[in-house]
Amino acid sequence: LALASLYLASRIHGIPRSMGELSSSLGMREVELARAFGALSKLLGFKPPERRMEDVASRLVKALSLNGEVLEESLKMYERLKSMGLTQGRKPESLASACLYLAAKKLGCRVNQRKVASEAHISTSTLRRTLNLLKAQQI
Repeated sequence: LALASLYLASRIHGIPRSMGELSSSLGMREVELARAFGALSKLLGFKPPERRMEDVASRLVKALSLNGEVLEESLKMYERLKSMGLTQGRKPESLASACLYLAAKKLGCRVNQRKVASEAHISTSTLRRTLNLLKAQQI
């Protein structure tokens, strides 16, 4: 429950951390954290705000040492995706990493998929799948 409380607090205060990130750093299975988080939320009768792609993207920009232009361009891409209804059911980490990767490439910044995926705590295949979605929509 302590880790579930930490995750709940991070969600309440808008600190973009995923369950996988927290559980792996403390040696706990993600499934166990998800159960404890669900029980704690239900017990408190509180539904925390959704993780926002914007928060995740800003954290990734800092972690990857990219500039503000990349963040701005990635947020524009995200808004286009959102207006097309393509953000529903997708994790903010995968959307943020794909938009950042494409924005960095467009602006001539050197990044590689493995590093972006690693910082976002997603697999490279998830990143590639999301990149293919963006490319198919000509984002």
